[in-house]
Amino acid sequence: KWDRRLGLLLREYDFTGTRCLDLGCNRGFFAFGLSGLADSVVGIDADESFISANVAYAAAHGVKNVRFEKATVTPGVIDSLDHFDVTLMLSLLHHILAASAKYARFGTDGNVEYCVELLSRVAAHTDTLVFEMGQSNEDLPWAADLPVMTPDPSTWIIERLLKPAGFGEIRALPPTAF
Repeated sequence: KWDRRLGLLLREYDFTGTRCLDLGCNRGFFAFGLSGLADSVVGIDADESFISANVAYAAAHGVKNVRFEKATVTPGVIDSLDHFDVTLMLSLLHHILAASAKYARFGTDGNVEYCVELLSRVAAHTDTLVFEMGQSNEDLPWAADLPVMTPDPSTWIIERLLKPAGFGEIRALPPTAF
């Protein structure tokens, strides 16, 4: 699954010579996957164990153009960052948007306005956002905690999150692509 997603990203965008940010980098798959093309990659995740493992992997494999930071993705954290050519925000925002207490570490009740504010800060710090999020119609436990995304999830995400945050040129890939 991850290889297929990385392959899609590499077909859709030329990462050569870019400065990339990977928000919610998890185990660093995309950060490491882009390291051979990008000039630099910064991965941010709230999970200390992921960050520690990623730092160790980078050191063990001589990956010098990737760095990892432990931080919860908030507007303040985004504002503390430099400008990036490309920002990846893959499978992160639905966790922030979900109203479940399970995601209380994000310091928000998961409302739409907070997510728009977060995305607007991302828009101010990047030229291109590569974005993907879970949807309320998925058969996964957290989906029930998301707002109902009508008339359809893709339109809802674009109209309620991306456009209000300032993203004007939006190109949607087929849902099955990811």
